[in-house]
Amino acid sequence: MRIAAPLLTATCLISLLLIGCNGKKETTPAQPNGTGSSVPATGGTPAATPTTAAIPRNSKWEVRTDSEGRKWFGDVPYDVFFDDPLGVANDNEAVIGMNTPDTATPPPTGSRMEPQTAMTPESPDTADAGWGNTISAEALDAEVKTIRNFLNPKLQSVGQYNPNLSMIAPQAATLAALAAIAAKHEGDISWKADALYIRDLAGQMVSEPLQRGPKFQRRLLGLYEQISDTLNRSRPADLPEPDAEASAADSAEMGLLMQRMELAYNEMKTNAGSEATFQKSLELVQQESAVVSALAKLITEEGYGYEDDDEFKAFARTVADGGKSMIEATALKNFAEYDKALSATYNACNKCHLDYK
Repeated sequence: MRIAAPLLTATCLISLLLIGCNGKKETTPAQPNGTGSSVPATGGTPAATPTTAAIPRNSKWEVRTDSEGRKWFGDVPYDVFFDDPLGVANDNEAVIGMNTPDTATPPPTGSRMEPQTAMTPESPDTADAGWGNTISAEALDAEVKTIRNFLNPKLQSVGQYNPNLSMIAPQAATLAALAAIAAKHEGDISWKADALYIRDLAGQMVSEPLQRGPKFQRRLLGLYEQISDTLNRSRPADLPEPDAEASAADSAEMGLLMQRMELAYNEMKTNAGSEATFQKSLELVQQESAVVSALAKLITEEGYGYEDDDEFKAFARTVADGGKSMIEATALKNFAEYDKALSATYNACNKCHLDYK
């Protein structure tokens, strides 16, 4: 690494050779012009180009070696100079520790002068951040209440159950997914202690394909009533102990969660697809966007089979980030940003389906 002082010393050496290190220019004796007169070196027209006289031996600039073997240049230790002082003087490479203009040419990659970037901790991946960063406790709890309000009347009779069969399964799977998230959520959720019980009960609702008829309606109604009691802090005593290590994928099938995400897109496109409707549907957009982000993050967890698939995780991350961007747009009441994020989310979903179906 070069330092400033030897560079100055090299410059001084050149001055020593030409004018002397004390800064006083020595007077160059007039050279004979061949006519008996003298012409000063700095004036007139010389008869011939003057030559530099050799430095006489025993002068104060003599190179000598002392009795200890140390080399001297006059009275100056020889080892303070570079071997090639003129080359050093012409070296324009930046010197570490000295202020250089912003326009200075950067040193080549890998050189000893290359600036070293300080190591900083990497930002946590979106998919690895806490759940509160993806869906708030309030939004999660609100979605669970919405699901309860949907399921309760649809399961009370066969007449209500049969025509709503296709809608029941995605809602039950989403309930199982949100319960799995609630168990790990950092926020204050009143039923968090029983979240895994709810996860398992909701999972049992969709553990097999739903079919029409009273037999299936009664089975789902019984499970729903146990869920409702547990959410109301009256968990039945005979419920099996849940497996804390079980994956959400065991209770919430990804295909059903995808249906819920598609429902969210259609809901926002229908009810907030223009500037005017968007401004009237800010709460709806916030809620649907939070659910989309949460489900997109959940399906990258272990159990769904894509935890080591970087391409799939990139699609899911785009969807999760799109949901967050839509929530931010509602806070600013910015329809253009919301619409941009909604389109990006939809396109990522479509591209993922084309690649993985």
